[in-house]
Amino acid sequence: MVEMILQVEQFFLDLFFPRRCVVCRNSGAWLCVDCSKKQSERFLFEPIGSEVYGLFAHEDSAARELLYGLKYGGLYESAEVLMDVLHLACSAEDLLRALQCSKDPVVVPVPVSYSRLKSRGYNQAELLARVFARWAGLPMNTQILHRRAGKTLVGQGRRLRQRAAQTAFYIGDDYVVEKNSEYILIDDVVTTGSTLKTCRKILLDAGAARVVGVAFAYKHRFGG
Repeated sequence: MVEMILQVEQFFLDLFFPRRCVVCRNSGAWLCVDCSKKQSERFLFEPIGSEVYGLFAHEDSAARELLYGLKYGGLYESAEVLMDVLHLACSAEDLLRALQCSKDPVVVPVPVSYSRLKSRGYNQAELLARVFARWAGLPMNTQILHRRAGKTLVGQGRRLRQRAAQTAFYIGDDYVVEKNSEYILIDDVVTTGSTLKTCRKILLDAGAARVVGVAFAYKHRFGG
């Protein structure tokens, strides 16, 4: 139902605001063939702390503009476009091997609070997780992790983000983490890494065998 609503909204966006490449501004697609190829060549798979990885640098114009459009501009197709770029950069098998996934992990998006979900209408990390899970042929679960309402972490320093993240997330009462389970956490952008590291610790403390965090973009100037 959610996907159908997004498709209808995207139809009207396309009707009144035709697609243009977010980098070179050529018409026809949110990221043209040439810019897609250039962005795929910037795939770095950079480790950010323990078991947390960034796929592209946020400083790259294509990744930055697509994620900004997804998060703040209602550009739902950005998730699919970024997934196409990732597909150009590597295969799902190679990425899962690089993540050292030994069994079929469950893909889990970093949650947003109910108030943020209500105001924005969607969770950008969930849209990314959905296309990632489909691409990798993995199951996805959106009911494991939840987020309490609170102030946004955008723009806050490392210490404030770490402190806020420690109390922001929790596991739903109706979900039991199996002792031998494995998870891949998906987020859009990593700054200090506090969000992914905290979510990872919560799942490990609940009994998960292994949890890795993956952000589609990371900001170097925050030092991971």
